[in-house]
Amino acid sequence: ENDRVLTKLGEIMEDEHKDFNEAEKLYSKAFDLNNYGKEVLYAYGRFLFSVRRDFNSAKMVIEMSVKIDPFCAIKQFVYAVFLLAVMQRRDQAKDGLEWIMHDNVGKQLADS
Repeated sequence: ENDRVLTKLGEIMEDEHKDFNEAEKLYSKAFDLNNYGKEVLYAYGRFLFSVRRDFNSAKMVIEMSVKIDPFCAIKQFVYAVFLLAVMQRRDQAKDGLEWIMHDNVGKQLADS
C-alpha cells in the first residue's frame, strides 16, 4: 500500500463520489502509513477542516503540513483560511456570550 495512492483515492471518494466516510478511512490509512507525507497531510487536513469541521484535528494536521513544506503557497493559503475560520467561530461565540449576558441583565432589570 502506498500513502500517495490512498490519498488520491480519498480525494476521488470525497470529490467525485461524495462518500465522505470512505474518504476519511482512506486519508486516515494514508496518514498512518506516512504521517510526514506532504500530500497526505495537506489532503487530510483540508478534509478534516472543510468536510468534518474538526478544527482541532485539522489544526494539528495542517500545521504539520506547513512545517514540512513551509513555502507551499497553497498550504499557506489553506492555513490562513483555517485561522480565519477559527477566529470567526471564536468571535461568534464571544458575541453570543455577550448577547446572553446582556439579555439576562435586561431580563433581570425588567423583572425588578
